[in-house]
Amino acid sequence: MQNISNKHQLFISRVITALLAVIALTLALISGDNTFIFSLVSYVWAGIGGTFSVVVLLTLFWKKYHGRAVLATIVTGIAFTIIWINTGMEKVITSRLLTFFVALAAAIITTYVWPAPKLNK
Repeated sequence: MQNISNKHQLFISRVITALLAVIALTLALISGDNTFIFSLVSYVWAGIGGTFSVVVLLTLFWKKYHGRAVLATIVTGIAFTIIWINTGMEKVITSRLLTFFVALAAAIITTYVWPAPKLNK
């Protein structure tokens, strides 16, 4: 097997990304129900985007935030989104907004309640 240069690998990854974008766009255009695609993307953004934005922000800007709290934040945010959408509360207030604040509260609480493990040196 030959070694592929970095430029060639970058080119291949860009071509694959472009092909996937064209396939996704084609599927979206030929799909008869455009609200389904919007709803699916909206739910994914609420669950994953809202949760991981908290994780990234706190990891970058808060030194006390640790791995156990990250795990609790991810589980809480995604579980909250699934429960919120499936109970019909999405009609009252969107989970895209609320998931961020629920995940943030879970992150802050678990950082203080569930301390980071001590490292032995």
